[in-house]
Amino acid sequence: MCIYCSYRSLLRSAASGRNPIKRRHEDNRQADGDEPKAKAPIEESLNGTTYTNATEKFHVNVPKGWLLAPELARQSADIAAALKSPDEIYFFFVTPEKYLGTLGTYKVLAETQYQSKFKDYEKMSESQIQVDGKTGIRMIWRGKNAAANNASMKSLVYIVPYENRMVRLTFLTLEQLFDDGVPIFEKIASSYQTTSRQTK
Repeated sequence: MCIYCSYRSLLRSAASGRNPIKRRHEDNRQADGDEPKAKAPIEESLNGTTYTNATEKFHVNVPKGWLLAPELARQSADIAAALKSPDEIYFFFVTPEKYLGTLGTYKVLAETQYQSKFKDYEKMSESQIQVDGKTGIRMIWRGKNAAANNASMKSLVYIVPYENRMVRLTFLTLEQLFDDGVPIFEKIASSYQTTSRQTK
């Protein structure tokens, strides 16, 4: 099974509807008289094992041989970074979003999004984590991708709070490959660091 094709199908499906978190932000902006802005080009680079995103001002370390996946990032305006393993079975995404509410409320909205996109969505665990000097949420969930013949997917998500925004670090793969991939993701996520005090 082509997990790469599965995730592209998922993103196409997700892009066809408005993200409930983003919709809330857009509604707030429109109430203030501002129109939603189109996604700006992302300035990014991958030098060896160091990925740098100058647009969102962060860097992260990935395993040797990992690749940029701009074709996946383009599937959704919410994704700031998308990377994949050389064999295209593991995927890592960074999704920053402006948000003025609490971490707990954002988590509920994120779960609502997952429930709307995955059949038989189930949250497996939730705990606290420390990333980039922040206390966030670590969540594992699984579900079936109806856009890819009900492929069983499993994901590990970190939600990290910053001033007036949240950042989601997402690892996704087929459920049967998940356990082997968790140590890889944990190492990637632990290296996530912002590069500007303005984003703290």
